[in-house]
Amino acid sequence: FSKMWRQVEERKALNAAFAHDLRTPLTVLKGYNEMLQTSDNSQTRETAATMGKHISRMENYVSSMSNIRRMEDTQPEYKLIDLQPLVSSLYDSAKIICTKNGKELILQNDISVLQLSLDSAFISQVCNNLISNAVRYARTLVTISFTLHDNGLLLSVSDDGNGFDKDSLQKAANPYFTGESNHSEHFGLGLYICKLLCEHHNGYLQIRNTVNGANVSAYFKSPTL
Repeated sequence: FSKMWRQVEERKALNAAFAHDLRTPLTVLKGYNEMLQTSDNSQTRETAATMGKHISRMENYVSSMSNIRRMEDTQPEYKLIDLQPLVSSLYDSAKIICTKNGKELILQNDISVLQLSLDSAFISQVCNNLISNAVRYARTLVTISFTLHDNGLLLSVSDDGNGFDKDSLQKAANPYFTGESNHSEHFGLGLYICKLLCEHHNGYLQIRNTVNGANVSAYFKSPTL
C-alpha cells in the first residue's frame, strides 16, 4: 500500500512540475506568434493564426493538468444549504450554456426536502461540466434532473445524441480519454474531474446510454439528512 501511495504522489508531483515547466515556453511562443500575426504577409498571418490555435490548446492542456492536481487534493466543505435556490442557480447556468450552443434545456425537479448538507461549489462545477459535455453531443435537447437519493442529491444530465460507444462507456471518466480523434480540442478531463469531485463528496459518477441518447448521473452524499 505504501508503495502504491508513493507512486500516486510521485505522479501528482510529476504532473505539477510538467505543467509548471510548460508555462514559460508557451508564453514565449505566444509572444512571438502575436508578432507574426501583425506581418504584412497574408500567408504568414494565416500560419500564425493556426499556430495560435494550437498554442491555446496547449495552454488549456496545462491548465487542465493543474486543475487535476488541485481537484485530487480538494475536500468538500459541507454547509446546510437551501436546495431550491441551488437548483434554480444550476438551471440558470445550464440554460446559458445550452442557449449559447443552440440546444433546448428541460428541467425535471423532484426535490421535496428543503435543505441538505452539501458542498455547492462541488455540485456547481460538476453540473457545468456535465452540461458542457452534453451540448457537444446533443442533437437538439438536453435534460437536467434533480432528485433525492439515499440521503443525498442526485443530479442527472441527459442528451438526445448518439450515446456512448462501448469503449467510452468503460473509459469516459478516465483522465485524457476523449473517444474522439487526436485532434480534439478537449482533453478528456471533464468527466474525470466530475468523478473526482463526486467521490470526494462520498458519491459517485454513473455513465450509461438510454433509448434516446446518453445519461450521466452525479450523486453527492450528505453527511446529515
